[in-house]
Amino acid sequence: MKKKAFGYILIAVGVIFSIFLIRAALLYLRHGVNERTDVVTESTTEAGTDASTESGFPFVELLGANSATVHIIDVGQGNSILIQDHGHNLLYDCGNYDTSDYLVKYLRKQGVISFDYVVLSHYDADHCAAAPTIFEKFIVSSIIEPDYEHDTETYKHVMEAQRFLDVKHPSIGDTYMLGDGIVTVICPTDYDFEEGNNNSVGIRYESNGHSILLTGDAEVESEYDFLEYDKEHDIELDSDIYLAGHHGSNSSSTNSLLDAVSPEIAVISVGKDNEYGHPKEEVLERLKEHGAEIYRTDEQGTIVFDFTGEEITQNNVTE
Repeated sequence: MKKKAFGYILIAVGVIFSIFLIRAALLYLRHGVNERTDVVTESTTEAGTDASTESGFPFVELLGANSATVHIIDVGQGNSILIQDHGHNLLYDCGNYDTSDYLVKYLRKQGVISFDYVVLSHYDADHCAAAPTIFEKFIVSSIIEPDYEHDTETYKHVMEAQRFLDVKHPSIGDTYMLGDGIVTVICPTDYDFEEGNNNSVGIRYESNGHSILLTGDAEVESEYDFLEYDKEHDIELDSDIYLAGHHGSNSSSTNSLLDAVSPEIAVISVGKDNEYGHPKEEVLERLKEHGAEIYRTDEQGTIVFDFTGEEITQNNVTE
């Protein structure tokens, strides 16, 4: 009898606690509605710069989301792309550690409190050094990353930070749902490349008939390899937007890849006056020859594409 009574008490406590959470959430939303700010009204000039005051009401963005957007975030000489699709979030790369504070602020301004997926294309610092900060500050359901080892302190820190999280090593052709969109792994064919860049996990995201292709730092060898594989296995590469591989290095974005992707828009995520001379003139010429309109984070800051309507619309988040 005592056990039964104790069970009733636990149920009552659970019900009361649930009602409290629901009331708190409704109150949070009601006070937050009038505080919502649009991403395109905020600004930043270069990575690491505070993009202005956070809304403070992330649940409003998360629960009220009714759109599909792609944010090419200006993290200097690095990569970080936020994809939001009807309340679901994916982060492709996290940039370097020195831009982690800015990245967290930007993500929070978009209402992000959790990620369905964080994709680490590969283990170079300019793509993943800020990952431990992301794992600490946000709820991460799954990490998608390549299955190879890298002998650096950055790699060790990332592995340590994710040790209690769900980690997936994808195979080419794997697909993941994100809201109303779909994410397809388009490379690499395997993780046996000697050059780590060629082990980059590349994805194609499509929603509402619009698409973007991201290949990390995949270079010529990987490009030729996955082009042949994807053609044989009917994996779609044709995309409206192409994020230029390896920040516009001449080691990537071959004519063969551009023929397959046929992008209307090419975006280059690159640091201003970077030491590598990215993007290379040869790459810019190839992109122009393929009819792509070129956007650059070093010139335009964070670039946001809206996939919600019949046509892709674009805004710059600049100051």
